[in-house]
Amino acid sequence: MSTASPTQSFPRRALSPLLNRLAAAWAGMDGTTRLHTTVLAGLMVGSLAHYLVFITYFIEDAGISFAYARNWAEGEGFVTFAGGERVEGFSNPLWTWICGAFYLIGVPPFTTAKLLGAAFGAGTLPLAWALTKEARGRLDAVALIPPLLLAASSTYAIWNASGLENSLFGVLLTAGMLLILREAERPQAFPWSAVMFLGLAITRPEGVVYAAVAGLVRLVLAIRARQVVVPIAKWLVVFWAPFLVYQAWRYNYFAWPFPNTFYAKVDGEDRFKPWSWGTKGWLYIRNYMSAFGIGHVLPLALVAMTGLRDRRRWLTLGLTALCALAWLWNGRDGLPDGFDPNWLAKLQLHWDKVRVGAAIFAVVAATAATVSERGAAARVLCLGQVVAGLFFVLYSGGDWMAQWRFFSYFAVPGFVLIGLGLGRLLDAVPPLGRERLGMPTLRLITLTVFVLVIGTPNIWQSAWAAPSPETTISDVKQRVEYMTWVQRRLHLERVTLWDVDMGAHMYYTDWRILDVAGLVDVPVSRHLYQKAFIREYLFLEERPHFAHMHGGWASKVKITTHPEWKRDYIEIPGYPSGRKQFHIGNHIRKDIFVRPSYEGPEGRRAMFKGGVTLEGWDILSPEVPEEGRVVVDVWLKAGFRKAGVRVIAVLDDGAGHQHAFAVPPGYDWYRVTDWKNDEHVRGTFDLDLPKSLPKGTYDLGFVLLDEKSGEVLSVNLPQAPAPEAPVEGAPAAEAPAEPAPRYMRGELFFDAAVVIVSRDEATTLADEDRLQAFTFAEVGECELAWGAWKQAEHHVAKNTRWHDDYRPEVKTAVAGCYAARAAEAPTQDEQVRWLVEARGYDHNLDAVVTAARALAATKDAEGDAAAAKDDWEGAYAAYRAALMLDPRLSWTRKKAEEARDKRLDISGKVKDPPPKAATTRTAPGPKKAAEAGDDASPDLKPAGVRRPPIGGRGKVPPQNPAPSAPSVD
Repeated sequence: MSTASPTQSFPRRALSPLLNRLAAAWAGMDGTTRLHTTVLAGLMVGSLAHYLVFITYFIEDAGISFAYARNWAEGEGFVTFAGGERVEGFSNPLWTWICGAFYLIGVPPFTTAKLLGAAFGAGTLPLAWALTKEARGRLDAVALIPPLLLAASSTYAIWNASGLENSLFGVLLTAGMLLILREAERPQAFPWSAVMFLGLAITRPEGVVYAAVAGLVRLVLAIRARQVVVPIAKWLVVFWAPFLVYQAWRYNYFAWPFPNTFYAKVDGEDRFKPWSWGTKGWLYIRNYMSAFGIGHVLPLALVAMTGLRDRRRWLTLGLTALCALAWLWNGRDGLPDGFDPNWLAKLQLHWDKVRVGAAIFAVVAATAATVSERGAAARVLCLGQVVAGLFFVLYSGGDWMAQWRFFSYFAVPGFVLIGLGLGRLLDAVPPLGRERLGMPTLRLITLTVFVLVIGTPNIWQSAWAAPSPETTISDVKQRVEYMTWVQRRLHLERVTLWDVDMGAHMYYTDWRILDVAGLVDVPVSRHLYQKAFIREYLFLEERPHFAHMHGGWASKVKITTHPEWKRDYIEIPGYPSGRKQFHIGNHIRKDIFVRPSYEGPEGRRAMFKGGVTLEGWDILSPEVPEEGRVVVDVWLKAGFRKAGVRVIAVLDDGAGHQHAFAVPPGYDWYRVTDWKNDEHVRGTFDLDLPKSLPKGTYDLGFVLLDEKSGEVLSVNLPQAPAPEAPVEGAPAAEAPAEPAPRYMRGELFFDAAVVIVSRDEATTLADEDRLQAFTFAEVGECELAWGAWKQAEHHVAKNTRWHDDYRPEVKTAVAGCYAARAAEAPTQDEQVRWLVEARGYDHNLDAVVTAARALAATKDAEGDAAAAKDDWEGAYAAYRAALMLDPRLSWTRKKAEEARDKRLDISGKVKDPPPKAATTRTAPGPKKAAEAGDDASPDLKPAGVRRPPIGGRGKVPPQNPAPSAPSVD
């Protein structure tokens, strides 16, 4: 019967059983256990405080996991962007699933990562305490040393707070190790340790190596206990059955045996050279040891295994001397003159192997020396896990990120070994002096020195790294925000991006993303930036609107060796990055606003002094609300100018209400002095109306100024006819009066270009256009439907809530329109074109999905048939069309890349073939696509959206208003 009072609040009633259990557990503890529990609680608080130093920190790569988690939770699958291909661009599946599961119940991944990072990081400390106690064989102050080291560790705190899986890995590894030891004492118990190591193997790819070490130790313990078959069979089944099911699923889902991140990091260099002391892996290890003073206390790991009390102390001293000699000496310095025996000369040639061999011998000898001792299983297990972690560092060549991420994964077994070694060292120190804090003075001094040696570098590292340990999501989000502003300024509906920092871009944009590093991009990850591949993939197929290229990555891609790069892309100014720096390397595709011909309305052309031509202008929706926004297209042409041009647009109602706007030619990104004579430069500008402009009809005027001299560039008027000869005796005719300028001499005005109305009237007009869009979509006029929607948007350009409310349903209607058009198309190529266009508006619409998947299956089969005949051109074209229709087909992507390599005579991740073998053949289709621009062949790239009719609604302003007489300076 419950003793809780009925008047108690619900939280108190719910917590009462837990509080009662905790009180009972506390009462049952002896004094030592209570002291340890109190200290552990304090260390956990300290660990959280250390964690909070990095509370705002999220490593940029965490955004990748967050984006995949969100995309999966929203039903898109594990894709880089909504509607994209399946890519295993993450190497932490379990962590990604956990973030996705919390996202399903409304918790953002950023919150999930921070809360779990803190909980798992702090929760690992009591597990490390328990593991040390098992290895120590008794409960004393030594058990508190590893938790203390973890709480103080800069690497541990930074990576637990990073947003990545490190804290989950640490808690699973520690719990699994502890359970391995306890299950050996209870062979009939359920093997929960196998569950922990299963989670570890799904958290990180190298987790299976740690699991193998644990399984081996579990087998040895079972053999010693003479209970092998049933306990080990249970362990193997619990681990391997779900792990193999998971591997079968992911292989079927992604089509590749390893995560895409693995292929992205395979760069043709054989990094696994364990016998070479100067390789990246050994350098990574040595730098970590140096940065945190671990090298000074490394002998404690040997002491932990062999001890110092009996004759094994000589083994400890001998192994320490051997490793110090091999690692600190190069085999040459300090030798007497003339001392050069043959055996030493041979050793000197292979001194790297001597160093590695000494390390291996020390590990084996220390293991052999401890197997008969109490607690040996725990010590061997810890040593084995440290070796597993170091093996992965050597295999992978370390990590590009600062703060030694890979060491955080096996920090617990590493610190347990050091703590055990210090404990055995303290046991060997004479108990001199009075006891202070439960320890003789000499031992307390030894412990204090050790804490200072390890703690000081960690405190310094945390203080130094606190502002920004590595590139963060926030750092790259600055670029996202800048390029999103560029997108708005250019009025781009869809964006394809070529960049290297994926986390922030994946999470904060809906762009189509191409990854320079290949982590989330299958085609890039399977190639070594061969020129033929980059030319086809980047410049002929994808043609990104934005590209972030500079520094090391630009060199790695050899981007400047491609003529298309210099011809098709321009660099725009950088964005602020820090107090005094600008982040450069931001490029946009030039033909977004530089076209080979004029595409605007006729009858608005005017030539100005200095070779500048106003080819025309257009306002799609002239009726806008008070304090609203006018969206105007301005087309200019100029060539061979030595000075730039400033353009001023003016709205004037003829009744004294006037406002001027700067209209920068080429957005000031492509300077007029760089324009070519055959280029037609379009600018789409947002003109925000001030309060001073009341309702009414306004004329639109332009004034052009020479940027260097400030001279007004006057309009070149047609030559006036020569006046008739005066009649003799008649009075001379007076010269016509020069009209007074409305804004500035040299101006050119067009009548009735803009109508300012009330907000209600503008919204009514927007609603009319919106409904007109549905009407157009129903009768198959898909381009007109989208054009009507753009007119609706421009009526209320500032009302983004209205846009957000209605845009999805309009896009769905337009997608349905294109799907219906595809169903009636006479050829497969046209069907592909219109279905791909439909996916661009709504890739989840049932009609689009059904038709696209059916046609994709047909194209995939066509590709297989062509491949069987060694027709790699036909195979690749068919596979690519299938992927455009149904990006879920990861196996088709795999076949497409194989076909691409055969077409281009390249071999995946190898360097370009020598000239005599470089018979690179580019598919005729993509080549024509490059020449055709956005209107490329539909079976090779998605068709571009056809621009809606230009010239506005034609309700109030005439279609081609005639220019009024200009003023002449």
